[in-house]
Amino acid sequence: MRFAIRNLGRHPGLVFAIVGMLTSALAFVIASLSLLNGLLVHPYPYPKLRQLMLVRDSKPREGVHQGRSIAIADFLDTRENIPAFARVAAWRARPLVMTSAEADPERVEAAAVTANFFTTLGVAPMLGRGFTRDADTAGHDDVVLLSRRLWNSRFGADPSIAGRTIGLNGRPVTVVGVIRDADCYEPGIDAWVPLVFTPAEVTDRTAQPVAAIGRLRDGATEREAMDQLASLSRSLGTRFRRPIGAVASMSCRFNASSTSSRRRCFSSCKRPRSWCS
Repeated sequence: MRFAIRNLGRHPGLVFAIVGMLTSALAFVIASLSLLNGLLVHPYPYPKLRQLMLVRDSKPREGVHQGRSIAIADFLDTRENIPAFARVAAWRARPLVMTSAEADPERVEAAAVTANFFTTLGVAPMLGRGFTRDADTAGHDDVVLLSRRLWNSRFGADPSIAGRTIGLNGRPVTVVGVIRDADCYEPGIDAWVPLVFTPAEVTDRTAQPVAAIGRLRDGATEREAMDQLASLSRSLGTRFRRPIGAVASMSCRFNASSTSSRRRCFSSCKRPRSWCS
């Protein structure tokens, strides 16, 4: 040991090289552990994450959410007929062009969401307020929520942003609040507007233009929700000659206790591809 130390003392360049390699290796391990922590342990920041479940069609057709979408009429039936869910929300991509006095027109990656979207996730704005219950009805949808990232980059983190009127696709809307970037679903979305269904959409069971997420009631289990969805699926299948309503839990990866089950979990429950890639 002493001989090794003496030899190292005679070669300081080698000492610095070894220390550098060890430091880099340690940094890599820390970064890898942080990544694994984000993917496997805490991929979403929402409270009571195990209560959140993605709701999708069991016979998915081509759609914007890669097999995790649902017809609007089926979503509405799910929202009204599954007692295990305290809330069920829907969303779809809606790129927008934003205009304001601060900067030139800018294309913004946005999502149209039902009024209860953020309350379903368990998220409250960091500034201002969320959508009111009637925000997703015609005549009440002239509002927008901004991500913190967009609030910083375009509006200079102006604390008086709530209540300001801006333009979206040429339409004046009022900014009502700002969402923390960590609370964004999906990552990369910078603005949210209310999702208003047309009369034709509420009866359409062919297209699958929205994705849906449900939050279990306190005390309800995933199995209860799946059984109720299966019952609804059979009922709608009888009426409309096709099944709907398979579910994929957002939190199933946390219930996996083995490598094989965790792999299956990732296969069935991975995040949809970001709209903003």
